[in-house]
Amino acid sequence: MKNCRNTDRHHGRRISRITAFLLPFLMILQVPLSTNAEEKMNSETVVSLFPRLKNGWVGDVMPMNDGNKMKLFYLYDTDNNGAALIHPFYSFTTDNFYEFTNDGVTVKPTDDKKYQDYFGLGTGSYIRVGDTLHCFYTGVNTYISRTTAIMHAVSTDNGKTWEKKTEETIYPPDGYNTADYRDSQVFWCEEAGEYWMTVSGRCKTNGSENGVVILYTSDTLKDWTFKGNIFEPNHKYMLECSDIRKIGDKYYLFYSWDCITYYAMSDSVYGPYKDPADNVLSGNAFTFYAAKSAYLNGKCYLCGWLGRKNGKKDSKVYDWAGNMVIFEVKQKSDGTLALDAPSTYSDYFTKAFEFKQVGTKGDAAVNGNGITLSGKNGISYVDMGELPKTMILTCKFTVDSYFSQGGLCFGTNGVGENSYYIMLNAANNRVQYDAHKLSNISAAKDNSGSYVGFRYEPGKEYTLKVVVENEIIAFYINGEKTLVNRIYEAPGLDFGFFGAKSGVTFSDIEIKVTDAVTAKPGVPSSKRNVIITPGTTTKPETTPPETTVPPTEPVTSGTDSPATTEPSEKPSDSKPAVIAAVAAAAIAAIGGTVFALIRRKKKH
Repeated sequence: MKNCRNTDRHHGRRISRITAFLLPFLMILQVPLSTNAEEKMNSETVVSLFPRLKNGWVGDVMPMNDGNKMKLFYLYDTDNNGAALIHPFYSFTTDNFYEFTNDGVTVKPTDDKKYQDYFGLGTGSYIRVGDTLHCFYTGVNTYISRTTAIMHAVSTDNGKTWEKKTEETIYPPDGYNTADYRDSQVFWCEEAGEYWMTVSGRCKTNGSENGVVILYTSDTLKDWTFKGNIFEPNHKYMLECSDIRKIGDKYYLFYSWDCITYYAMSDSVYGPYKDPADNVLSGNAFTFYAAKSAYLNGKCYLCGWLGRKNGKKDSKVYDWAGNMVIFEVKQKSDGTLALDAPSTYSDYFTKAFEFKQVGTKGDAAVNGNGITLSGKNGISYVDMGELPKTMILTCKFTVDSYFSQGGLCFGTNGVGENSYYIMLNAANNRVQYDAHKLSNISAAKDNSGSYVGFRYEPGKEYTLKVVVENEIIAFYINGEKTLVNRIYEAPGLDFGFFGAKSGVTFSDIEIKVTDAVTAKPGVPSSKRNVIITPGTTTKPETTPPETTVPPTEPVTSGTDSPATTEPSEKPSDSKPAVIAAVAAAAIAAIGGTVFALIRRKKKH
């Protein structure tokens, strides 16, 4: 099975002798840049539904309840990571999920090769006991035989300074892979009356090496007892970012692989944990990954991240790390889980944005705050004018048949064939973003898009929320499933509704924005769309004969390869650029010298 975690996950990397020789020179030049960035970032307030810092990206999130607030620790990623500077832990604090205080850096790698966390940090967790904060995290060092281990750090000044308890480092037990042992999650287990720690690892199960969740227990947070595997489903290479959470009267174990966040469930904290038939609540392809959970004010939230794309190009695949994404978790009557937008978003979007269309094409009808679209004679659509910078759109929708396709489209002057679409697809029981234009809706066969399974019944009414913030567009379907994507061509251009094949009806459409929005309702964008995306422009498929037999259930797993990220943001000032140029020149010069010495040695 292909590993979707790219080189930023560091395990398995080996550095050549020449690279090792050059490394100290690179680090000398890079440290001032990192320190300068830390100074500028501290105490910043980020107003956003999908937060990140200006010059960084959010990796795996480690949420922690802190009274009436939530601490959101995370792996801080940049486009220019360097050895010994990979993934320090940063933190946001919030009580509403739209205003986040940047707490700055917390735990950092140790700048000494002999320490376990020299090369970088991997995911862990935080727990407060009395006045002491404990952080259990993954130490990564590719220079030693045991590449990964679980480490412990404590803070008695609310996270300002940290003491690493290196003598308490926990190494993989015999029989477990030494490079895939990470992502510790520590919590107080009420039922057992002790602390539990789950760790993601790999060992032989059912005759081959598979991903497992390992359990440790402790009375003190210092001495831990190995208890074996608490979850071994025998179907994944790795079960990253494991997290056990009680919701209602059941227990849930979240884990991630294949660029997807999954969950298993049990009637007991001790297990057995089993995957429900549909155990994917949000999209694949790094659109919601490495999620862990925490409570705030009696509600459970699942916190992960949406990846970014190489060069901000819609045609690319998602890469590791991007913006933080937070969902509210709800338990359904059958014990399975559902995701929705945090209810606090209603306090953020308070300004009504009038429902007013710019124009229609094809078999489209607008009635009050409703739209009826029939795609039997080709794609039909309604242009709603310029997309607000941020908004929440709520509505109800129905599909006419098991072959209905419809949804919203974004990113052109005058909604139409050149718009990107996010589709409610009854034909495949999915909500999907194909990263294709409407004119190419029948192609949709590459892996640059994403999807989540959702089963439709003709004539049944469902709810839909669409949240927009710049290029990020999130769908919340019936308070059950979610799909979050980036459409880089969307900001500042028109948006609208479309229908293809059989009919789709949207009703009770309501739009709200914030006071910062300047777009006017029903006014087309004046911005010219000059981005041209390569691709064919095939005609939509002809409508297949309708039937009363529903299509097959949605596929709920898949593997997509991430892109290699290029720098996507300009430095905040000229100093980083100068440092980068000096670093490049120094490395080139040293590299040339080493290469010349090697050639000279070969000649002799």
